[in-house]
Amino acid sequence: MPQREIRARKRDAKPVRQSVTVPAALAAEERRVAKERNLTMSRAIVTLAERGVRAELEAGENLKTAYRRFRNEKEPARKEEAGEDLVRAIFGKDAIAEDTLRRSPARRVAASTGANWTLRTGGRLTQSHPRGSNRW
Repeated sequence: MPQREIRARKRDAKPVRQSVTVPAALAAEERRVAKERNLTMSRAIVTLAERGVRAELEAGENLKTAYRRFRNEKEPARKEEAGEDLVRAIFGKDAIAEDTLRRSPARRVAASTGANWTLRTGGRLTQSHPRGSNRW
């Protein structure tokens, strides 16, 4: 649940009239939603905007939860799972392909970039210089 809720308008708060230009494809989707839900275009736009704001808040809370879980996990196997959940929270559900070798997050990053990455205590990824020194 998001900590901040979309507040209902107070009785004395007046609505704000705004004019926006939307791309044609988005306007078509707005019309489709309005027609399906039997709403006016204005009400459909407000409803979609409210849902978008709510989704943003929930995504932020999910990210914070995944980050806290990753930082607080001590057991290596569970920490790896928590790290994958954190990556999914940042980059989306399909961000991690199935890995048959079950490499650690640091090895996956190193393999994908060709760089030498190390997973440090506290969950920090650091990159090493290719010749062995830690300076670039």
